[in-house]
Amino acid sequence: MIHEKKLTKSVTMVWSDADVPWKCNGLVIRGDDEAILVDCNYKETEINQLLESIAVPVTMYLVSHMHLDHVNNLHEWSGHDIPLLCPIPEDSYLRDFNNLLKYSGSTGYGTDEEMKVFTFKIQGFREIKEIKGYQPGSTFKIKGVTVESIHLPGHSPGHCGFIIKDERGPHTEKVLFTSDLGLDSFGPWYGFEYCSLSDYRQSISMLRDIYSEGDYILAGSHNEPVFGNTGAPMIDLIDEKINSNEQRLLEYISENKEFSLDDILLTGLYYSRSSMDKMNDLVRKLYRFWEYFALKNHLTDMAERGVINNEVLSA
Repeated sequence: MIHEKKLTKSVTMVWSDADVPWKCNGLVIRGDDEAILVDCNYKETEINQLLESIAVPVTMYLVSHMHLDHVNNLHEWSGHDIPLLCPIPEDSYLRDFNNLLKYSGSTGYGTDEEMKVFTFKIQGFREIKEIKGYQPGSTFKIKGVTVESIHLPGHSPGHCGFIIKDERGPHTEKVLFTSDLGLDSFGPWYGFEYCSLSDYRQSISMLRDIYSEGDYILAGSHNEPVFGNTGAPMIDLIDEKINSNEQRLLEYISENKEFSLDDILLTGLYYSRSSMDKMNDLVRKLYRFWEYFALKNHLTDMAERGVINNEVLSA
């Protein structure tokens, strides 16, 4: 079942109460006589419920980025004659999953078969040939409302947030939707080869600058919306969690001059030990793959900043 929380006159946050671990918040953006959707990644029965509640034609569906909790049900929208748009280059991952396997590092790491089982058989993902790409930074308009995509890379190459402005009243109402940048309790995620902590830090800085302009409702894919311009500490916390992860890795390096990444995977440096109790063999192999690149991305970032030397990076 779909639940809704009104953020402004034009923007409603929607989410599913389905008992599944992989899901995200979506947005319904209503203009005078049409609507735009963002990341409404639901099953068919929930889609029908949502469309009935919107009650105006939906003329566009925007994907923020191609990660499974945002797109594993996207094919369910294919029969509703609504244009589906995904940021470049991640539209190519939706058309051909082999592209994601290649650029995420799965092919090189040797987890393609596990990724396919997890993605297609467990999560129910289907490739979508009719997906169209949009350039991150593009602006979309419906009558009375402007939706500006913001390129926030680091989490993924095309990852986008959105600024939604409704100028139909005496005061402009604005929502800043951060997508998956890391406002939730887990924090930032960068467990694919194509992730970049340098880009992540720049995206956090950009988000902080935008939010400081004031009068935004702050919302994200996995957190409650923040009203009243009090969300700055949440943005700072994203940086703090990256730094905390880095510090744990640095402490390990200082105590262990010789090590390989394979030796330290799933020891609590990135994923918590408590999460490991829930893993079967398939999931454990995938978590090793994701943590390998999370830690590798840390080492790359630290080498680029001169925190460690290249000999450590080769671990």
